[in-house]
Amino acid sequence: MLEAIKISIITPNYNNCKFLTGLFQSVQSQTYQNFEHIIIDGGSTDGSCEVILAYQKKYTNIIYLSEKDDGMYDAINKGLNMATGEIICYLNTDDRFFNWTLHEVVKSAQVFGLDRIYYGDLMQVFHNCVEPYYYIRIFPKVSIDYLLKGNTLGQPTVFLGKDVLNKAGYFDRSFKFLADCEYWLRSLAKYHISFVKINEVLALENNHESTLRSKYLAEVAIEKDKIISLYKNYEYVLTKFYIFSRINIKKYWFYLSLKKIILTKSWSNFLLNYKISLKLRKKNNLKITLSVDKSITKLF
Repeated sequence: MLEAIKISIITPNYNNCKFLTGLFQSVQSQTYQNFEHIIIDGGSTDGSCEVILAYQKKYTNIIYLSEKDDGMYDAINKGLNMATGEIICYLNTDDRFFNWTLHEVVKSAQVFGLDRIYYGDLMQVFHNCVEPYYYIRIFPKVSIDYLLKGNTLGQPTVFLGKDVLNKAGYFDRSFKFLADCEYWLRSLAKYHISFVKINEVLALENNHESTLRSKYLAEVAIEKDKIISLYKNYEYVLTKFYIFSRINIKKYWFYLSLKKIILTKSWSNFLLNYKISLKLRKKNNLKITLSVDKSITKLF
């Protein structure tokens, strides 16, 4: 039965009160309800604690801890220590799940087990424009060479089976911005953990000026080089390199493999719930017209 698998969702927070209501609505709207939501607050002073406590009274699956920490990954590691689920993930306060997200992850975990890392495709919203700017990132099969080329996964779509944590450990707190990227490479290079791609849009990532990776571009670049340097000497088999696709929703045009969407029945939930229409136009390259229901903005 699906309900036999429990999921632990960890959210680190520090003075991000304005995102919390959307976060809780996103998590609590899941069609799959066997989960706990662990909030690790770093001692916020912006009213976050009051909002979290109000939601904790409403939902019994919310667990809350507020104390000083040594940054985001220290907070996440505290959450990992508290987690009781068979599948674990972390979701930042400004990111969102779709209501089918946990259900799709559990379906895959029942097939492949708890010793894998699961991930899917990601919708991104950029708020540094006059109007929100949308992309969908389609991720390939993960390999060490893919990650060593500086590519990433959609972090809000990544879920860890508990056996992965038992084998690969927790996040390295010496990395302040890209400990997730280091963890993925560590899992592949050192522990040969398998990654499973779920062919569905699993999360929405909000990008704005106050995100850590936007505010500290130089520091992020330094960490990226450090991580690549750490793992570049590991032996691995080069695989065919796939460049992820970016779908520009605002302009209603994008390049995409029609086979990926139609033949593999990808994005079945996303396409159904957000009434996206795809129309093929015959030119030198595959171009597909895309229109998206504005109800997607309700996730913000």
